[in-house]
Amino acid sequence: MSALEDPLDQVLSFEWLFSTEDPDSRIAYPILFDFMSIAVRDKEYRKIFSDWVNSWVNLVRKAILLGQSQGRFRKVDVECASRAISAIYHGVATMVSGSRRSHDTMGHREHREVR
Repeated sequence: MSALEDPLDQVLSFEWLFSTEDPDSRIAYPILFDFMSIAVRDKEYRKIFSDWVNSWVNLVRKAILLGQSQGRFRKVDVECASRAISAIYHGVATMVSGSRRSHDTMGHREHREVR
């Protein structure tokens, strides 16, 4: 993301997270889900997870602010927009990584015959 100058490209730069072919995703998502599960019950894990999520939200926030300063993005509540975009990315990543057989790399349902 930091290598990109265009704020829209920055926001869209996270698409690689949805590649089921990326070997890192095959390792990272199971770890993420385990971590999230523990965070529900453990205060220290919850703090680490919250900090991690907020770091992603901050990356998106910076891109939105840059886009607004350039007149590329309309004026919106930056906090709400950055959290919404982050939540959508997180949801799609969860869906894709949890359903590799029924989703391609961009999260679209494959057409399969139901028996």
